[in-house]
Amino acid sequence: MLAASGHARAHSRQARAQRTDYEVDDVHFHLTNYIQEGTDIRDFLKLMGTRVGRVALFGIPLQQTWSHRISGNYPPAYYLQSDAPLYYYSFTDAAIANAYLSLPPDGNDSNISQTGWYDIGGTSLSCPQWAGLVAIADQLNKAKYGQTGLGLINPALYKLASQPAKYAADYFDVAHTAIAGVANDNQEDPSIPGYPATQGWDPVTGLGTPNAAALIPDLVDAAHS
Repeated sequence: MLAASGHARAHSRQARAQRTDYEVDDVHFHLTNYIQEGTDIRDFLKLMGTRVGRVALFGIPLQQTWSHRISGNYPPAYYLQSDAPLYYYSFTDAAIANAYLSLPPDGNDSNISQTGWYDIGGTSLSCPQWAGLVAIADQLNKAKYGQTGLGLINPALYKLASQPAKYAADYFDVAHTAIAGVANDNQEDPSIPGYPATQGWDPVTGLGTPNAAALIPDLVDAAHS
């Protein structure tokens, strides 16, 4: 099981400067529910209207069986409210990404009228990505060692990180923030001390960005060493 805490925004800094009169801005929203039903993305934009600014759209990468025996005519609203089987379903975010790309860039029926880079991230994105990597690693584990389940993977990850050659191959270390050599302590609020990105593990970037092709087989071997 992988768990995530906290959220991050998907936004354009340029867009922030252009509008400040939204009633709600920088919203995290799941467009689908636990049985993969949800409103059409264009209908969602109409609901946003002129009152809601930027929205980070996600699906829910979990699929729950709708069991009439368990919940009758009511679909499961939350995965802890039903004992029906629950499955990992990773396609939802890809489907929403495709719907997002289908929107016109001119803003005629959307609020996507800015160009440039968008910062997109957060635990709601990284957690399902890691779940996918671990699922592939589990398949490799079964093929190579005849076992299912890697158990707690944290010790194996840090074991790899303690080996310089392995760490360099398995991760892209995020060694600095903003411009190298320029102090940046990740302070969105200047009154709250932040943490800088440094060589190796740090509170901001963790171990870094995984190089999946190298990390997955090494993770499987490390779990058995």
